[in-house]
Amino acid sequence: MIPFEQRDFPKEIIKRLETVASISGRRPSEIFSDWVFITEATLKALPDQAKAVGASGQFAADAPEVADTFARARGHYDPKHLGEERAERVWHSFAEGFALLLEATAPGLWGEHNSLSVAGISGPDVLGYIFQTWASPPSGKTWHGQVLTPWNVALMMAQMLNTDIERMVYDRVKEALCHPDNVLGAAVLLASLAIPEEEPGAHFDWFLNRCLPAAAPYLKPILVQEPAVGTGVMILAHAAASPEWAVRNYLIRYHGQDIDPLMVACTRSSLMLYGLNTYTLQLESAVMEALQARQQHSENGLVLTASSPAEAVRDVYRNGNGVLQIDDSQATFEEMFRAAAVRLAPVVDTIGRE
Repeated sequence: MIPFEQRDFPKEIIKRLETVASISGRRPSEIFSDWVFITEATLKALPDQAKAVGASGQFAADAPEVADTFARARGHYDPKHLGEERAERVWHSFAEGFALLLEATAPGLWGEHNSLSVAGISGPDVLGYIFQTWASPPSGKTWHGQVLTPWNVALMMAQMLNTDIERMVYDRVKEALCHPDNVLGAAVLLASLAIPEEEPGAHFDWFLNRCLPAAAPYLKPILVQEPAVGTGVMILAHAAASPEWAVRNYLIRYHGQDIDPLMVACTRSSLMLYGLNTYTLQLESAVMEALQARQQHSENGLVLTASSPAEAVRDVYRNGNGVLQIDDSQATFEEMFRAAAVRLAPVVDTIGRE
Protein backbone atom coordinates (compact mmCIF):
# COMPACT_ATOMS: atom_id res chain seq x y z
CA MET A 1 0.00 0.00 0.00
CA ILE A 2 1.28 3.46 -0.87
CA PRO A 3 1.36 5.66 2.27
CA PHE A 4 -1.43 8.24 2.07
CA GLU A 5 0.85 11.20 2.69
CA GLN A 6 3.24 10.23 -0.11
CA ARG A 7 0.69 10.04 -2.91
CA ASP A 8 0.91 12.52 -5.75
CA PHE A 9 -2.79 13.15 -6.15
CA PRO A 10 -2.49 15.81 -8.88
CA LYS A 11 -0.45 13.38 -10.99
CA GLU A 12 -3.04 10.65 -10.45
CA ILE A 13 -5.87 12.99 -11.44
CA ILE A 14 -4.01 14.06 -14.57
CA LYS A 15 -3.58 10.39 -15.45
CA ARG A 16 -7.38 9.96 -15.43
CA LEU A 17 -7.88 13.08 -17.54
CA GLU A 18 -5.26 11.86 -20.00
CA THR A 19 -7.30 8.67 -20.36
CA VAL A 20 -10.25 10.84 -21.38
CA ALA A 21 -8.02 12.67 -23.86
CA SER A 22 -6.79 9.46 -25.46
CA ILE A 23 -10.36 8.18 -25.84
CA SER A 24 -12.06 11.35 -27.04
CA GLY A 25 -9.31 13.19 -28.89
CA ARG A 26 -10.29 16.45 -27.21
CA ARG A 27 -7.75 19.01 -26.06
CA PRO A 28 -6.57 18.97 -22.42
CA SER A 29 -8.04 22.44 -21.87
CA GLU A 30 -11.46 21.27 -23.07
CA ILE A 31 -11.39 18.10 -20.97
CA PHE A 32 -10.30 20.02 -17.87
CA SER A 33 -13.13 22.50 -18.42
CA ASP A 34 -15.73 19.72 -18.69
CA TRP A 35 -14.41 18.03 -15.56
CA VAL A 36 -14.32 21.23 -13.48
CA PHE A 37 -17.85 22.26 -14.42
CA ILE A 38 -19.33 18.87 -13.55
CA THR A 39 -17.25 18.80 -10.35
CA GLU A 40 -18.71 22.17 -9.37
CA ALA A 41 -22.24 20.98 -10.21
CA THR A 42 -21.77 17.84 -8.11
CA LEU A 43 -20.49 19.70 -5.06
CA LYS A 44 -23.27 22.26 -5.39
CA ALA A 45 -25.94 19.54 -5.41
CA LEU A 46 -24.35 17.45 -2.66
CA PRO A 47 -26.12 18.84 0.45
CA ASP A 48 -29.57 18.41 -1.13
CA GLN A 49 -28.65 14.95 -2.40
CA ALA A 50 -27.51 13.89 1.07
CA LYS A 51 -30.89 14.95 2.44
CA ALA A 52 -32.72 13.11 -0.35
CA VAL A 53 -30.85 9.85 0.20
CA GLY A 54 -31.48 10.05 3.93
CA ALA A 55 -35.18 10.72 3.47
CA SER A 56 -36.04 8.34 0.62
CA GLY A 57 -33.02 6.15 -0.10
CA GLN A 58 -32.84 7.60 -3.61
CA PHE A 59 -31.10 10.51 -5.27
CA ALA A 60 -33.33 13.49 -6.02
CA ALA A 61 -33.98 14.74 -9.54
CA ASP A 62 -31.36 17.11 -10.88
CA ALA A 63 -31.90 20.82 -10.55
CA PRO A 64 -32.16 22.36 -14.05
CA GLU A 65 -28.72 24.01 -13.93
CA VAL A 66 -27.07 20.76 -12.80
CA ALA A 67 -28.83 18.77 -15.51
CA ASP A 68 -27.77 21.33 -18.13
CA THR A 69 -24.12 21.13 -17.02
CA PHE A 70 -24.05 17.36 -17.33
CA ALA A 71 -25.97 17.43 -20.62
CA ARG A 72 -23.41 19.79 -22.17
CA ALA A 73 -20.54 17.58 -21.06
CA ARG A 74 -22.33 14.42 -22.18
CA GLY A 75 -22.62 15.84 -25.67
CA HIS A 76 -18.82 15.93 -25.95
CA TYR A 77 -18.49 12.18 -25.26
CA ASP A 78 -21.45 10.73 -27.16
CA PRO A 79 -21.53 6.89 -27.14
CA LYS A 80 -22.75 7.04 -30.74
CA HIS A 81 -19.32 8.34 -31.75
CA LEU A 82 -17.06 6.80 -29.12
CA GLY A 83 -18.88 3.51 -28.59
CA GLU A 84 -20.60 2.44 -25.37
CA GLU A 85 -17.53 0.92 -23.73
CA ARG A 86 -15.23 3.85 -24.50
CA ALA A 87 -17.83 6.39 -23.39
CA GLU A 88 -18.26 4.50 -20.14
CA ARG A 89 -14.49 4.64 -19.59
CA VAL A 90 -14.66 8.42 -20.01
CA TRP A 91 -17.16 8.79 -17.18
CA HIS A 92 -15.38 6.31 -14.96
CA SER A 93 -12.17 8.30 -15.45
CA PHE A 94 -13.95 11.56 -14.63
CA ALA A 95 -15.50 10.01 -11.52
CA GLU A 96 -12.17 8.55 -10.38
CA GLY A 97 -10.54 11.94 -10.86
CA PHE A 98 -13.25 13.53 -8.75
CA ALA A 99 -12.82 10.98 -5.95
CA LEU A 100 -9.06 11.59 -6.01
CA LEU A 101 -9.68 15.33 -5.79
CA LEU A 102 -11.69 14.73 -2.63
CA GLU A 103 -8.84 12.63 -1.24
CA ALA A 104 -6.30 15.34 -2.09
CA THR A 105 -8.24 18.10 -0.34
CA ALA A 106 -9.48 16.00 2.61
CA PRO A 107 -6.92 17.38 5.16
CA GLY A 108 -8.33 20.86 4.56
CA LEU A 109 -6.45 24.14 4.71
CA TRP A 110 -5.49 23.72 8.36
CA GLY A 111 -4.82 19.98 8.53
CA GLU A 112 -1.67 18.01 7.90
CA HIS A 113 -0.87 18.09 4.20
CA ASN A 114 -0.64 14.98 2.06
CA SER A 115 -0.43 15.61 -1.65
CA LEU A 116 -0.53 19.37 -1.20
CA SER A 117 3.24 19.63 -0.79
CA VAL A 118 3.63 17.48 -3.90
CA ALA A 119 1.66 20.09 -5.83
CA GLY A 120 4.64 22.42 -5.47
CA ILE A 121 3.94 26.07 -6.11
CA SER A 122 0.17 25.59 -6.04
CA GLY A 123 -0.15 24.28 -2.47
CA PRO A 124 -3.78 23.39 -1.70
CA ASP A 125 -4.89 24.84 -5.05
CA VAL A 126 -4.92 21.41 -6.70
CA LEU A 127 -7.18 22.56 -9.55
CA GLY A 128 -4.86 25.47 -10.28
CA TYR A 129 -1.87 23.14 -10.37
CA ILE A 130 -3.58 20.79 -12.86
CA PHE A 131 -4.69 23.76 -14.95
CA GLN A 132 -1.17 25.21 -15.21
CA THR A 133 0.75 21.97 -15.66
CA TRP A 134 -1.61 19.99 -17.87
CA ALA A 135 -4.62 21.91 -19.18
CA SER A 136 -2.83 25.16 -19.96
CA PRO A 137 0.94 24.93 -19.42
CA PRO A 138 2.93 28.19 -19.71
CA SER A 139 4.49 27.37 -23.06
CA GLY A 140 3.96 28.01 -26.74
CA LYS A 141 1.33 25.25 -26.76
CA THR A 142 -0.93 26.89 -24.18
CA TRP A 143 -4.55 27.58 -25.02
CA HIS A 144 -5.21 30.04 -22.20
CA GLY A 145 -1.88 31.65 -21.38
CA GLN A 146 -2.76 32.28 -17.73
CA VAL A 147 -0.14 32.10 -14.98
CA LEU A 148 -1.32 31.93 -11.38
CA THR A 149 0.25 33.30 -8.20
CA PRO A 150 2.57 30.71 -6.60
CA TRP A 151 1.18 29.32 -3.34
CA ASN A 152 4.13 30.40 -1.20
CA VAL A 153 3.82 33.99 -2.45
CA ALA A 154 0.05 34.02 -1.89
CA LEU A 155 0.46 32.59 1.62
CA MET A 156 3.18 35.11 2.50
CA MET A 157 0.97 37.98 1.36
CA ALA A 158 -1.95 36.62 3.38
CA GLN A 159 0.18 36.24 6.51
CA MET A 160 1.42 39.83 6.14
CA LEU A 161 -2.17 41.03 5.77
CA ASN A 162 -3.58 38.87 8.57
CA THR A 163 -1.35 39.93 11.44
CA ASP A 164 -4.38 41.22 13.38
CA ILE A 165 -7.24 39.21 11.90
CA GLU A 166 -8.03 37.09 14.96
CA ARG A 167 -8.19 40.18 17.16
CA MET A 168 -10.48 41.84 14.59
CA VAL A 169 -12.86 38.88 14.68
CA TYR A 170 -12.96 38.83 18.48
CA ASP A 171 -13.62 42.58 18.54
CA ARG A 172 -16.54 42.23 16.14
CA VAL A 173 -18.03 39.40 18.17
CA LYS A 174 -17.69 41.49 21.34
CA GLU A 175 -19.29 44.47 19.60
CA ALA A 176 -22.23 42.30 18.51
CA LEU A 177 -22.67 40.82 21.99
CA CYS A 178 -22.62 44.29 23.54
CA HIS A 179 -25.13 45.76 21.09
CA PRO A 180 -27.80 47.64 23.08
CA ASP A 181 -30.58 45.51 21.56
CA ASN A 182 -28.82 42.18 22.17
CA VAL A 183 -30.26 41.09 25.51
CA LEU A 184 -29.23 37.47 24.97
CA GLY A 185 -25.66 38.57 24.19
CA ALA A 186 -25.41 40.43 27.48
CA ALA A 187 -26.72 37.41 29.37
CA VAL A 188 -24.26 35.06 27.68
CA LEU A 189 -21.35 37.37 28.54
CA LEU A 190 -22.40 37.57 32.19
CA ALA A 191 -22.87 33.79 32.41
CA SER A 192 -19.34 33.25 31.13
CA LEU A 193 -17.99 34.77 34.35
CA ALA A 194 -19.06 31.62 36.15
CA ILE A 195 -16.75 29.37 34.10
CA PRO A 196 -13.81 28.23 36.29
CA GLU A 197 -10.50 29.82 35.33
CA GLU A 198 -8.71 26.47 35.53
CA GLU A 199 -10.75 25.15 32.60
CA PRO A 200 -9.46 27.13 29.60
CA GLY A 201 -11.07 24.72 27.14
CA ALA A 202 -14.47 25.43 28.65
CA HIS A 203 -14.11 29.13 27.83
CA PHE A 204 -13.52 28.50 24.14
CA ASP A 205 -16.32 25.94 24.03
CA TRP A 206 -18.66 28.52 25.56
CA PHE A 207 -17.45 31.09 23.04
CA LEU A 208 -18.15 28.84 20.05
CA ASN A 209 -21.43 27.34 21.19
CA ARG A 210 -22.98 30.21 23.13
CA CYS A 211 -21.35 33.50 22.28
CA LEU A 212 -21.26 33.14 18.49
CA PRO A 213 -24.96 32.17 18.15
CA ALA A 214 -25.95 35.03 20.46
CA ALA A 215 -23.82 37.48 18.48
CA ALA A 216 -24.97 36.33 15.05
CA PRO A 217 -27.94 38.72 14.51
CA TYR A 218 -25.75 41.76 15.13
CA LEU A 219 -22.40 40.54 13.83
CA LYS A 220 -20.59 42.31 11.00
CA PRO A 221 -18.36 39.70 9.33
CA ILE A 222 -15.02 40.46 7.75
CA LEU A 223 -15.41 40.57 3.98
CA VAL A 224 -12.52 39.62 1.68
CA GLN A 225 -12.79 40.54 -2.01
CA GLU A 226 -10.56 39.17 -4.81
CA PRO A 227 -11.13 41.16 -8.05
CA ALA A 228 -9.23 38.76 -10.34
CA VAL A 229 -9.77 35.46 -8.62
CA GLY A 230 -8.11 33.01 -11.01
CA THR A 231 -8.45 29.51 -9.54
CA GLY A 232 -8.82 30.96 -6.04
CA VAL A 233 -5.27 30.62 -4.76
CA MET A 234 -5.30 34.03 -3.01
CA ILE A 235 -8.60 33.24 -1.28
CA LEU A 236 -7.33 29.84 -0.16
CA ALA A 237 -4.13 31.43 1.15
CA HIS A 238 -6.05 34.05 3.12
CA ALA A 239 -8.28 31.38 4.64
CA ALA A 240 -5.26 29.22 5.51
CA ALA A 241 -3.66 32.18 7.29
CA SER A 242 -6.86 32.90 9.25
CA PRO A 243 -8.25 31.13 12.35
CA GLU A 244 -10.05 27.97 11.28
CA TRP A 245 -12.97 28.55 13.64
CA ALA A 246 -13.56 32.03 12.20
CA VAL A 247 -13.57 30.84 8.59
CA ARG A 248 -15.72 27.77 9.21
CA ASN A 249 -18.29 29.78 11.18
CA TYR A 250 -18.64 32.36 8.38
CA LEU A 251 -17.12 35.19 10.39
CA ILE A 252 -14.78 35.74 7.43
CA ARG A 253 -16.54 35.73 4.07
CA TYR A 254 -14.97 35.47 0.64
CA HIS A 255 -16.07 37.11 -2.59
CA GLY A 256 -14.39 36.95 -5.97
CA GLN A 257 -14.83 37.61 -9.66
CA ASP A 258 -13.07 36.84 -12.91
CA ILE A 259 -13.73 37.34 -16.61
CA ASP A 260 -13.09 33.64 -17.27
CA PRO A 261 -16.05 31.38 -16.27
CA LEU A 262 -13.69 28.40 -15.93
CA MET A 263 -11.62 30.23 -13.33
CA VAL A 264 -14.78 31.12 -11.41
CA ALA A 265 -15.84 27.44 -11.50
CA CYS A 266 -12.41 26.40 -10.18
CA THR A 267 -12.70 28.87 -7.32
CA ARG A 268 -16.24 27.86 -6.45
CA SER A 269 -15.18 24.22 -6.41
CA SER A 270 -12.19 24.94 -4.17
CA LEU A 271 -14.29 26.99 -1.76
CA MET A 272 -16.66 24.04 -1.40
CA LEU A 273 -13.88 21.46 -1.19
CA TYR A 274 -12.32 23.36 1.71
CA GLY A 275 -15.61 24.25 3.40
CA LEU A 276 -15.47 28.03 3.03
CA ASN A 277 -18.48 30.39 2.97
CA THR A 278 -20.66 28.07 5.10
CA TYR A 279 -20.29 24.99 2.86
CA THR A 280 -19.07 22.93 5.81
CA LEU A 281 -22.08 24.04 7.83
CA GLN A 282 -24.45 23.29 4.96
CA LEU A 283 -23.03 19.82 4.43
CA GLU A 284 -22.83 18.92 8.11
CA SER A 285 -26.44 20.06 8.54
CA ALA A 286 -27.52 17.99 5.53
CA VAL A 287 -25.69 14.90 6.77
CA MET A 288 -27.20 15.29 10.24
CA GLU A 289 -30.67 15.64 8.72
CA ALA A 290 -30.04 12.55 6.55
CA LEU A 291 -28.88 10.50 9.54
CA GLN A 292 -31.89 11.56 11.58
CA ALA A 293 -34.19 10.61 8.69
CA ARG A 294 -32.53 7.19 8.40
CA GLN A 295 -32.87 6.68 12.15
CA GLN A 296 -36.56 7.55 11.94
CA HIS A 297 -37.05 5.11 9.06
CA SER A 298 -35.27 2.42 11.06
CA GLU A 299 -37.47 3.03 14.10
CA ASN A 300 -40.52 2.76 11.85
CA GLY A 301 -39.33 -0.54 10.47
CA LEU A 302 -38.56 0.80 6.99
CA VAL A 303 -35.50 -0.33 5.04
CA LEU A 304 -33.79 2.01 2.58
CA THR A 305 -32.25 0.37 -0.45
CA ALA A 306 -29.60 2.96 -1.36
CA SER A 307 -26.06 1.72 -0.95
CA SER A 308 -23.86 3.63 1.44
CA PRO A 309 -21.36 6.16 0.04
CA ALA A 310 -18.50 3.95 1.22
CA GLU A 311 -19.90 1.03 -0.74
CA ALA A 312 -20.37 3.22 -3.79
CA VAL A 313 -16.73 4.31 -4.00
CA ARG A 314 -14.85 1.96 -1.71
CA ASP A 315 -11.14 2.86 -1.79
CA VAL A 316 -11.24 4.33 -5.27
CA TYR A 317 -7.69 3.86 -6.53
CA ARG A 318 -6.38 4.34 -3.00
CA ASN A 319 -3.51 1.99 -3.79
CA GLY A 320 -3.15 2.99 -7.40
CA ASN A 321 -5.46 0.26 -8.65
CA GLY A 322 -9.02 -0.94 -8.30
CA VAL A 323 -12.33 -0.17 -9.91
CA LEU A 324 -15.19 2.18 -9.17
CA GLN A 325 -17.96 0.18 -7.51
CA ILE A 326 -21.37 1.55 -8.46
CA ASP A 327 -24.68 -0.26 -8.22
CA ASP A 328 -25.81 -1.08 -11.76
CA SER A 329 -29.27 0.31 -11.10
CA GLN A 330 -27.74 3.71 -10.30
CA ALA A 331 -24.91 3.82 -12.80
CA THR A 332 -25.54 7.13 -14.55
CA PHE A 333 -22.50 9.35 -14.46
CA GLU A 334 -24.33 12.01 -12.45
CA GLU A 335 -24.93 9.47 -9.69
CA MET A 336 -21.35 8.21 -9.86
CA PHE A 337 -20.20 11.73 -9.10
CA ARG A 338 -22.67 12.16 -6.29
CA ALA A 339 -21.75 8.82 -4.76
CA ALA A 340 -18.09 9.78 -4.86
CA ALA A 341 -18.83 13.15 -3.31
CA VAL A 342 -20.90 11.97 -0.37
CA ARG A 343 -17.94 10.07 1.08
CA LEU A 344 -16.43 13.43 2.13
CA ALA A 345 -19.25 14.21 4.56
CA PRO A 346 -17.31 16.46 7.00
CA VAL A 347 -16.11 19.19 4.59
CA VAL A 348 -20.56 28.22 -1.82
CA ASP A 349 -22.53 27.21 -4.37
CA THR A 350 -21.59 30.63 -5.71
CA ILE A 351 -18.72 32.84 -4.68
CA GLY A 352 -19.83 35.16 -1.94
CA ARG A 353 -23.50 34.12 -1.93
CA GLU A 354 -25.11 35.13 1.34
